[in-house]
Amino acid sequence: MPTALIEVFRRPNVWVDRNALYGVYLDGQRVADLWSGQVLTVPVSTGTHRVQIRAAYLRSKEVTVDVSSMERARLTCTAPSPPIAVVTALIRWRSYMTLRLMSQEESDQLARRDADRPKPRDLRSG
Repeated sequence: MPTALIEVFRRPNVWVDRNALYGVYLDGQRVADLWSGQVLTVPVSTGTHRVQIRAAYLRSKEVTVDVSSMERARLTCTAPSPPIAVVTALIRWRSYMTLRLMSQEESDQLARRDADRPKPRDLRSG
């Protein structure tokens, strides 16, 4: 039974990948898709979980998150900057996107944002 939450925030980007759909993988299973600027909240069981972002052949490094009961782990996902995006896609495709745990300050800022942000479609519910 889920008792903790993992949130993934995809930072909005004006140029790079703004129209690309990023797949969110939790413990190797695709759980949702994220558009630029969306936040995904996934209920999970306590313990260690692996999170990764993918778009076509491009990926982030896998991030391991350890959550305890009633805890919320927040991660942020960003694309490379425009001048190096093409080179990064060709050479460093296994770590094209950056996925990392948010600092407490970033997490607090995100919590204060407008709740009207579009919600991603959960792929687990069919």
